[in-house]
Amino acid sequence: TSFSLSQVVSITAQRALTVFASAVRINEIEPDGNALGGWVEFYNPTDAAVDLSGWTLTGPDIFFGSRLPVGTTIPARGYLVVDESQILFGLDGDGYEFHVFSRHGVQVDAHAWSAEPATTFGRCPEGTGDFVTTTVPTRGSENACP
Repeated sequence: TSFSLSQVVSITAQRALTVFASAVRINEIEPDGNALGGWVEFYNPTDAAVDLSGWTLTGPDIFFGSRLPVGTTIPARGYLVVDESQILFGLDGDGYEFHVFSRHGVQVDAHAWSAEPATTFGRCPEGTGDFVTTTVPTRGSENACP
């Protein structure tokens, strides 16, 4: 049979997409109020490096964020620190939130806070526990848990 394009109203297709949850987590956050000294640390608990190219970092407005550049990786059992200067929206102090989305648009992790900590927010135990106020900032290394 034949048909003309004027006879085709719409074409619908489906494609299955499997997205695996990433083990990479926000590990420590140093909000720095309105100054530009803050940072976010990610931790990879796996035995293989993870490619974070195209991951998106957002604040409360999840439709406005910064993409990690192509070639951004986090080593096995390692850390990646992203400085606030690389984040379009910054890391405000009080009453703020931070979200991380994979290159597929799936939220990987998030943290919200009502008041800026005296030090940093860090996961205790490392990479898996709840966020607590750390005893000292530990940029790029294991958190100092109370």
